[in-house]
Amino acid sequence: LKSRKKKRNNTMCDKEDYLKIQQRKFEDYAEGYRKETNEVFREIVRQLILAGTVFLSISAFAFNITDLFDAFSIIDKHILMFSWILIGLSILFGILQFIIDYYYFRRCNQAKFKIVAGIYSGEITSENLGQKALEYQKDIPSESSTVFVWLQMVSLVLGIILLVIMMIRSLFLI
Repeated sequence: LKSRKKKRNNTMCDKEDYLKIQQRKFEDYAEGYRKETNEVFREIVRQLILAGTVFLSISAFAFNITDLFDAFSIIDKHILMFSWILIGLSILFGILQFIIDYYYFRRCNQAKFKIVAGIYSGEITSENLGQKALEYQKDIPSESSTVFVWLQMVSLVLGIILLVIMMIRSLFLI
């Protein structure tokens, strides 16, 4: 009878250990996916800033030809300026997204530091770890805001479309 109870207790411990191992795996997976998602958006922001900078630089050089610029009507000049403004806004939105990401990751880091400090001080034990972790991270979303990434994409696409229209119009003016 004692061996059965002991075996049952070992089985219970094995299940608890297994559940803890599985829980840790899923926490690690979630953390990895969260990091990857944020990294993808940071890379998109970088590439969009690069594209905006290239289009702005090339177009400023291409439309700097005095004869061509003088041949434009006032509306054409306004469209060209508006396309440059949109592309410039796209670059600005990308920089703002970097700032938002910085503060997001800073908040994540501060919450994790509070948890580690709480464990070290003894305030957080194995019994209240989950509760405290949720408490420290309750106001932090799973990913940083992507509003400025979307604004960056829309303004860049609109700016490039207008720029291409102006390039096509300039071919007919030459």
